[in-house]
Amino acid sequence: YLNSHTLNTEATVGLSWSQDTNRMPFTLSSNRGYVFNTTEMDSRLHGYPAGLVFGKNNYYFHVDYTAMLYDFELTYSTFPVALDRIALSPFADWGYAWNNTFNINDSKYDLGCKLYLDLVLAYAYTFRLSLGYAWGGSKDGGHELFFYWQMR
Repeated sequence: YLNSHTLNTEATVGLSWSQDTNRMPFTLSSNRGYVFNTTEMDSRLHGYPAGLVFGKNNYYFHVDYTAMLYDFELTYSTFPVALDRIALSPFADWGYAWNNTFNINDSKYDLGCKLYLDLVLAYAYTFRLSLGYAWGGSKDGGHELFFYWQMR
């Protein structure tokens, strides 16, 4: 059990230069729901409306702690669907995107938790189903419940 814990941190900074005043390449807020995601990373602020945090520049910091709750490794006879493991992961994010004037007081943050269920399909393909809740704690933030799955 003690070998099944992970502390993950991620920090990113994005800077862009353009004469086009309408160009906003970075966005850190998006609506969740049913999302097909094929990557491990989820670089977004949860709990904020889509398009709220965007701009020409950005910074983002993420930390999560994942603990395995149970290692199933269970299937029924030769049925090609197997439960692999279930894990819980509390997380926190901090970041912002801006255009011309940087003001750290405009930063946004969220706190939340995800429940992971790993499945093995057809004896070879691992999928992760995630159910999560997040609270956007800064101005314009709110509650968000999300579900997504990804191929691992």
